[in-house]
Amino acid sequence: NEYVVHPLSSADSGAVLADLHLHSLDYREQAVAEFKEILKADPNHAAACRGLGYAYLQKQAFAQAAEYFKRAAQADSRDPYVHYYLALLMSREGGFANPSELSEMIRHLDTAIALDPNFPEPYSLLALAQLSVGDPAQGLASMQKAVALSPRNEKYQFNLAQIYMNTRQPDAAIAILQVLVRNGSAEVAERAGKALEEALQFKTAIEERRAGG
Repeated sequence: NEYVVHPLSSADSGAVLADLHLHSLDYREQAVAEFKEILKADPNHAAACRGLGYAYLQKQAFAQAAEYFKRAAQADSRDPYVHYYLALLMSREGGFANPSELSEMIRHLDTAIALDPNFPEPYSLLALAQLSVGDPAQGLASMQKAVALSPRNEKYQFNLAQIYMNTRQPDAAIAILQVLVRNGSAEVAERAGKALEEALQFKTAIEERRAGG
């Protein structure tokens, strides 16, 4: 197999390093400074705009995050992360309650998935958006895909169990929650334990209703 290697410019390599810093709590402020330094030399550097937007999103500075994500999208409209982050920003700003924003959020997530079908995060957020527009079957399929791509992600597993409950499939929910109770982190195991009790009660209620009917 042949591999094509493109040399990274100093701005590109700086953006890669800053991105690594961004995802480490101890180095987040350093990452912001590094992205700003890159943007002084190249104001439309796509990766630096995206990274700085994500840093502002983490700080809940939504207006600044939106500005940099939009600049990143203009510089590179084929970056799946930019579309995912724009959708994530809308969700954090209450987009689930706004029908027009919800449809734009879904459009960005569909674009992110089309650009990278193996990127799990957009499927997870898309599932919640699909539930919000009243499409639980599609939401279930999207969350199943997120879990298939990232099977160790406890948040995805927990949300999948919740969607199984929403679609009246308690057995499937119970199977996931029992595993999370046994093997999940302390916080997830506690939440899963409460959800498991509800799922078992729900299953009993369905069975009693069937027996009575």
